[in-house]
Amino acid sequence: MIYYKDDACQPKDSKIVAHIKGEFMDVCDTELLVDPGNIDEIARAVEIFISDELDCMCVNSDELIMLASKAMASVGDKHAARRFLLFGSGMIRPSEWEVTIEDSMWILDLKQITLGDNIALELTFFNALSLLLDSIADVWDETDGEGVLALSHVCSSASALMGNSSRTKERAFLVNEIMAMCELKMGQLAVKRGWSYAPRIMNLDINA
Repeated sequence: MIYYKDDACQPKDSKIVAHIKGEFMDVCDTELLVDPGNIDEIARAVEIFISDELDCMCVNSDELIMLASKAMASVGDKHAARRFLLFGSGMIRPSEWEVTIEDSMWILDLKQITLGDNIALELTFFNALSLLLDSIADVWDETDGEGVLALSHVCSSASALMGNSSRTKERAFLVNEIMAMCELKMGQLAVKRGWSYAPRIMNLDINA
């Protein structure tokens, strides 16, 4: 939790600006390439928004990441904004799991892109998933596409998409559709990015 004070004479980097820049550095270190010159500008824009628009004296890290992502999108860098939100929120994260041996494995938490019961639209979900995979594809560039995309909460996401009244067979069919869509998308990305391989898709709900 970062506290800030509305002071007419703030230091060059206030606490909240320093914290936002620290978040950028943590996320951008290996997974996200952002022009260093833009980080300071975005951090100060977020600070101004918090000071002028939010009736509170503190914000947490998740809120800062969301605000910074929106700031990046507002200046036209939507691709970087999506990536910062994905990596900063932990929606996509690297993992080492003995099942994958030496393969590069990244876990995508589908729960965070699934809307609530009975209101989620499959079209929205699949479009969002496609955009997310586009945004993170370069994590497999170094391995020439070899590795694993592990899906977390895929079964509960399917349940939320179809509503509580759906039958087990119907949910299983949607889970298979989600897996198939990811496999197809990875194949398309392999062609687009010139990989020799396409990342394998793993359902962590089954393999846990």
